[in-house]
Amino acid sequence: MDTLFNKPASPVAEQAPPKSLLEIAKVIFLAWEKLRIGYLAILILMTLLLSLLAPRELWYSVRFWFRLAEGAVLANICYFAGPIIETYLTWLGFRGSWLRIVLFIVGTLFACLLALGVMATLLLHGMDHLN
Repeated sequence: MDTLFNKPASPVAEQAPPKSLLEIAKVIFLAWEKLRIGYLAILILMTLLLSLLAPRELWYSVRFWFRLAEGAVLANICYFAGPIIETYLTWLGFRGSWLRIVLFIVGTLFACLLALGVMATLLLHGMDHLN
């Protein structure tokens, strides 16, 4: 009975100190950079397929290609919303493999809708809209 009470205390597992916001962001942003390839591939494919519907005159318009380039830059800027939101939610304590997947799918669908709207405007209004 004496040995039961004189047992040395079991070592307590030391907890790792909480990660800083910078450490969290670095891991998340690097993971999102791998997803950017799929995001851009989806948007490029959709844009190219919709561009096939454009009249040939539109293909030769510098403004048409300028608008597509503007959309590409905007899509890349908007892409940062995913890792920013995930970083913030992770910092607040929300974790899970589903978080990145849901943010990526929702963000990509939203970007596709925006791209569809821009392309529809360009296609419906044709050269009139570009002048």
